Amino acid sequence: QLGRPQDALPAYAQLERLRPDDAQVWSQHAVTLAMVKGEGLAGEPEALLQRALAVDPRHVPALALLAAAAQERGDAASARGLWTRVLAEVPADSDVAAQANES
Repeated sequence: QLGRPQDALPAYAQLERLRPDDAQVWSQHAVTLAMVKGEGLAGEPEALLQRALAVDPRHVPALALLAAAAQERGDAASARGLWTRVLAEVPADSDVAAQANES
């Protein structure tokens, strides 16, 4: 059902078993888990994002979310490095590039 992200968590676990090499599955699971927990990206959501990058080191959503996680915990150096990686993957005039440049 819409508006009930907690109901999607078992489906993501199933998808991870079926499609372990799909970075999008891992990053979407991380976002959904962070919404359910309501505590930001620290902990398990961040670990899921790291798994997404292990599958695809150029996966822009995971890179951007990990940059946000680094900012949440006050790690400016890591955030800058991750945003730099994002900028290498997206067009310079994209919304994502603008967000990266603002961060």
